[in-house]
Amino acid sequence: MRPNDAFETFDEAYSYPVDCETVIETMGETRIESPNGPGETVAETLERSGREEFRSAQELTDAFLGTLSDEYIGRKYYDDRGDNQGMATSWSS
Repeated sequence: MRPNDAFETFDEAYSYPVDCETVIETMGETRIESPNGPGETVAETLERSGREEFRSAQELTDAFLGTLSDEYIGRKYYDDRGDNQGMATSWSS
């Protein structure tokens, strides 16, 4: 599963509220595609959330996306808003 497909997948799969244990039992072994590594499973991600129940597909998706590991982040510290080189240098008059 791709992270971007989480809401639709969770919305179609469950009636809400749903407990975390049910999601892990039914979808826990589903591997989440990662652009930067081997990926992880839905269970590995949701176990970090500390949540016991989800009241909606959006709440489940938010918990899921919020606990994805660093391998799901693009280039760390990347800024496409301009050339930041030299910004760390001190200004002198």
